[in-house]
Amino acid sequence: MVCETGVVMRDLGEHRFSRFAVAVCATLAIGSLCGCSLLTPTRAEVPEPNVRVKLTAPVIETEGVLTVGLPSNSAPQAFTAKDGKLTGYSVDVARALARRLGLKVSFVIGADPGSVGDPGAPDIFLGAPVAGALEEGTIVGTYLEDAPALFAMSDRAQQKSLSLQDLNGVRIAVQSGSSSKDVLSKCGIQAEEISCTNVNDCLEAVIAGKADYAACSVTTGAYLARMHTGLKFVCTIDEATTYGVRMKAKNRELISEISDAMDTLASNGVLDAIRVAWYGHLPETLEGTMVSGISTTSERKAETERQKSLNAPDRESSSREGTSTRSAASDHDEDGR
Repeated sequence: MVCETGVVMRDLGEHRFSRFAVAVCATLAIGSLCGCSLLTPTRAEVPEPNVRVKLTAPVIETEGVLTVGLPSNSAPQAFTAKDGKLTGYSVDVARALARRLGLKVSFVIGADPGSVGDPGAPDIFLGAPVAGALEEGTIVGTYLEDAPALFAMSDRAQQKSLSLQDLNGVRIAVQSGSSSKDVLSKCGIQAEEISCTNVNDCLEAVIAGKADYAACSVTTGAYLARMHTGLKFVCTIDEATTYGVRMKAKNRELISEISDAMDTLASNGVLDAIRVAWYGHLPETLEGTMVSGISTTSERKAETERQKSLNAPDRESSSREGTSTRSAASDHDEDGR
């Protein structure tokens, strides 16, 4: 998988953040991290507000500290920079969340989402898919969407909607062995695929005119596209996955405080400003951005299950017939003795 990385931005004073966002996003510095050609968003220092501590032990594991679990290999949402510091979009969200609660923050990379709230485990997990079995967990504060997507230069990106037919015969650069490559090969687009070694090369192929589109994760593409004039998000080629904050279902006080804090960060513009700083002008929601007529992963899965159910009676019937044949043969042998 491609190294999809970013660099942490300094913590923001939330009361002044929303008005400061435009200036923040206008001053992006260039950097190179963990072997990938990625760019580092920067922001100015803003004095931290005095916030009352809203959570204490045993609601949280460690007094004064919100311990946050994060997925591994999830750049640019979370990764370790060259200087050894943890950074990324989710890291900045976690820092803003902890500050809102009057707490410091610590991180556990590669934490098990199902273990949150257990002794010695993180208090919360940032980046848990909203869909799927929750078991003993509760998810609140959805803050991120991701999906395989197409990026192109501005002239192609101006088209408001694309159909499957619009993409037939185009040249699409995609990283070999990536999840986007897998989706692209199954979604029904009849395109000329140009194999690349990483996402950076895919985008460079588009810029150089060697490809019409680049296929990659929407968050990775949007993060990198900020630094290339004219390179834009076009559409998604599969359904988006939505991520939120997971906690243990029985910890009602924690759920209430985290939910309220995430709602506040969304309403006062902090989440939006962090999102713009990392992903540029990516739409706030991916709803309505998918290519029309495309075959989605969930549709293909449903069709596979349907075919299995249709074939099940045939297998059951064959099994009964085999049993009857063996029984008849057995009866014949007994009669012959």
